Amino acid sequence: MSRRRRPAIWISWERHRRSRELSRALSVPLYEIVSRRGGRFRGIDCALRTIALLLKIRPSLLFVQNPSVLLAALASFLKPVCGYTLAVDRHSNFDFSDTQHGLFNFLSNYGIRRADLTIVTNEAVQRLVEEKGGRALILQDLLPQLAARSEAPRGGPLRVVYVCSFSPDEPVEEVLEAARLLDSNVHVYVTGRIPGAFQARAQRAPATLTFTGFLPEDEYIDLLGSSDVVLALTKREHTLLCGAYEGVSLRKPLVLSNQEALRSYFRKGVVLTENTPEAIAVAIRAAVEGRARLSAELDELVPELQADWSSRFHHLKSRLGVGDAAA
Repeated sequence: MSRRRRPAIWISWERHRRSRELSRALSVPLYEIVSRRGGRFRGIDCALRTIALLLKIRPSLLFVQNPSVLLAALASFLKPVCGYTLAVDRHSNFDFSDTQHGLFNFLSNYGIRRADLTIVTNEAVQRLVEEKGGRALILQDLLPQLAARSEAPRGGPLRVVYVCSFSPDEPVEEVLEAARLLDSNVHVYVTGRIPGAFQARAQRAPATLTFTGFLPEDEYIDLLGSSDVVLALTKREHTLLCGAYEGVSLRKPLVLSNQEALRSYFRKGVVLTENTPEAIAVAIRAAVEGRARLSAELDELVPELQADWSSRFHHLKSRLGVGDAAA
């Protein structure tokens, strides 16, 4: 009697589109272990549930999302015990000014060394992983299949959607000041749940800007679909942004931070900007005025990105012995 083949699984400690898209493309079940506990109790809760899941399923191949760095370190520690191959999907959660000191870097570097493969999104992160003794493969996000129920309305102000989560790397203040410099025929919508510390500042927003607050997925996609331009900005190098992928998928002209990873990957349909109010305002005006040309460029870019992604994805499957590539 042949032994039952041990499965491959994917574990994440948060809900994230990239993990959902990649696990679906790999035909690997995704387990989103999300805790409502706060502080250190959240990590303990997720870790205990992860250990229980691994002991129950005993996978032969384990994918984990990093963040959480604790999840990646835990999966690395348990690898010899459970006997799986470990692939860590590493988002750009590095502090490139210091990748050596402190608990975060200790856990991060341990996970990098122990993982059989670390999946990254650009060459700079690939070099860092390999310098730390890891094995890296580049695979950017799969362009999402978004079905917006609304399009940019005719008449009224042109609509710019700033995809925002109020993370420390996002130039939110600069966008607010840029909105003050725009004419009344352009209106900026800022997505994301407004932090308590930012509430008072939000009350003083200019008339050309609206905070949408947190939106359910379908309403968020409809907002993107109704936009004339999508704005996605970061102060952090070596980072690709979900908002950029979403804008490309919907063929929406983009305003992106002038940063190497964004500049080299999203090479058409984009206006690049420095993260200053004046530069952002100028870039928004340029994108609005050139939106027909930029949308046409995105029609060219989408099949190029899809072909590149398919090639890299096949390489990933071949390297890990997953799916058709393993046959």
